[in-house]
Amino acid sequence: CRALLCRLRFRKHFHHVVTCMRKPQGRGLDLARKHVTSCLAELSSMLKSQEFLKSQSDITSQKGDESCTTASGCRPIGFDVSLNSRLLSPAPPRAVQILAWSDAIRYFEKLLHDLDIICALSLDPVLENVLHFIAQFQKSVPDLVPRAFLQTLLVQDGKLYGRDLFCDVISRALSLPDIIGDKEFQSNEFVVQLGQLVTNLLKILCTNTAWQRRKLGKSLQDWSTISIQLELALKREFGETRNVLADENMCMRVSKQLLVWSQEHTYWIASRFLILGFELDLYSPSEYCMVYWYMHVVFIKLIEKMQLRILASNENSRRKGKKKKDHSKDSVRDTPFPSSCLLLQCYVLLSEGLSMVHMALMPLPPRHRSLLQLNNIYLFANAVAGCPEKGKQVIPVTKYLQY
Repeated sequence: CRALLCRLRFRKHFHHVVTCMRKPQGRGLDLARKHVTSCLAELSSMLKSQEFLKSQSDITSQKGDESCTTASGCRPIGFDVSLNSRLLSPAPPRAVQILAWSDAIRYFEKLLHDLDIICALSLDPVLENVLHFIAQFQKSVPDLVPRAFLQTLLVQDGKLYGRDLFCDVISRALSLPDIIGDKEFQSNEFVVQLGQLVTNLLKILCTNTAWQRRKLGKSLQDWSTISIQLELALKREFGETRNVLADENMCMRVSKQLLVWSQEHTYWIASRFLILGFELDLYSPSEYCMVYWYMHVVFIKLIEKMQLRILASNENSRRKGKKKKDHSKDSVRDTPFPSSCLLLQCYVLLSEGLSMVHMALMPLPPRHRSLLQLNNIYLFANAVAGCPEKGKQVIPVTKYLQY
């Protein structure tokens, strides 16, 4: 009776987990987490009942526990393996393999732990924190079910968590609370496009690793295109000015910060795209040197844009607080950068060092192949940095190879 009761309780609590996690705006996450704890407790009781069920069974299986699909070793009653094949549209016959008892228990344990991580999400509307959470969550290689619940939680009715418009999420990222809810800002063409790109990015990051990298390549092109369009629009409206002016209007300030923010996320997607290549084993050993150089350049540009965004945010806070103008002279030096910037600096040094090590260990190729590799590095660095303007000297990447 206890063995049967714990199985019924597990199904009841798991049904409540699914029901609570489907509630809009994450209202049932706290209750779902309690049911997850109950499910794990019932799984433990199911494991304890295995020896009792085996002792009560008349079947003496010689195959071992790994091939048994039930705790007692008996065949499941009332379950047809070919049921799914008959319900599907006409297709070639396929083999349906049922998980072994021990594998099924481990599967549900990992599934419940992943769902518990999702339920513990703080529902913070800061986009950077959301992207960091998804990247960390994907390291555990979650199954389709928790990834689907995470995507449903993040994007509901075209809003973040079903409550925050993505244009408001962007305005918070720009550290300009005055424009939150502004109709003109929400209806801006570039803001609408960026909101759609953010929505697609969150959906892509919730997919499996292979599909995620494939779609990030397309998303990277879209982010690069809108960044170029923003830069051209900024030059057309306000000229070549890039420094923060004391008398600049709100429109100029928003345009500059929107450009920096879009460029920062473009480089973040590029870094994510390169890192996923290692997880999927897409690079051969001969390509490691080139990939590390790509990562080195991307991380440098990412740090640059992140620091510009933080400086602009501090400048907005200083203006709102009506501090003295003399304080702005030391604002760059006294600005405390977050730990993410320091981590990116470590990535820059690490990627540069690894590229040097791989280049030193590589056998000396023919001269034309070596020149081709160096030329590719130089072209990629200039492409990421942007087209050089007249009067500005572009330092080739090959100068770093002297040591």
